[in-house]
Amino acid sequence: MNLRPALAALPLAALLLTGCASPLAGKPADLATRQVLRDNLQHASYNFSGELGFTSLHGSSADDAKPQLAYTINQVARSTKVAINGALDQSSKRMELIPSFRFERRNMQASITLPLQLNLQDFSLLVDPSAFDLFVPELYSEQTRFVRFKLPSDIAARIPLDAMIKALPGLVDEGYGTVDKQVFALEPLDDTARQLGASYQLRIAMNPLQESQVVVHIVDGLVKVIQQEAERQGRPEDGKQAASASQLIRALTQRSAADMQASRTVSHLYANRQGQLLGMNQEITLDTPQLRGLAYLHMRYSNHGKPVFAYQPAAADIVDYDKLPKPQWLQDLTK
Repeated sequence: MNLRPALAALPLAALLLTGCASPLAGKPADLATRQVLRDNLQHASYNFSGELGFTSLHGSSADDAKPQLAYTINQVARSTKVAINGALDQSSKRMELIPSFRFERRNMQASITLPLQLNLQDFSLLVDPSAFDLFVPELYSEQTRFVRFKLPSDIAARIPLDAMIKALPGLVDEGYGTVDKQVFALEPLDDTARQLGASYQLRIAMNPLQESQVVVHIVDGLVKVIQQEAERQGRPEDGKQAASASQLIRALTQRSAADMQASRTVSHLYANRQGQLLGMNQEITLDTPQLRGLAYLHMRYSNHGKPVFAYQPAAADIVDYDKLPKPQWLQDLTK
């Protein structure tokens, strides 16, 4: 009896039963984390939701010397939360962001929601102003419509968006590759991982100097892209302006990092077998002369490849800002 065909079929059967090998399998924590982040940018089409808030917050030592002030700062911070919902669709270059600012105490609740849609195809921003029409009565007649703000076409035409989007995943990958590998770790799955159905839990723990190192690398890389496109289109002045902006961003980033040396950010990333990012829990420890405390950011990602937008405004649902009735005080300011 010839067993060779049966034996040859065993690897195929095993593959079918277990599924394709994970692209993260066997990779060290730093490379696995960089791949998850890179792939999340290369295939940036999904829904997202999350919450940002403070577990505790304290002011300066002078504030701490005033018990009532210290109590108020901490309680107001802990009672204030920002819920974040939205969608991102890379193919149409659209992003929807719906932040809800909430203040919650046992006997008091207040919230403001501000739906936004950014369309990078024409560099426009849609804003639902209905939360503010009580304060700006002129908006009342437009309360069912989005207000559109648009970047002037001559400025938009000079932004090499496609080239920047194409370069960004690689720059993020390289940026994280510049920091010490010890900041990355592969963790045992926790309750959040099990709730999300994650197969991998990765940790990034960085101080502000390491974070600024990543940011500076990304900004410098994007500036090079702008400079190359500016030279190709015969507009070298655009490249010079981008370089000047880069120097300013570098200086501000490095100064901020130096002022926050004792602070720390720990991120837990949750990914499935395919390497898709399912969620992130982030803890930010603030330790500066002005502020000390603990903040958090929880994010969840879903509908990969098929994002659902909460708002689909038609042309009749949009009014341009320059055609919007303006309050007298704003007219006086623009004179």
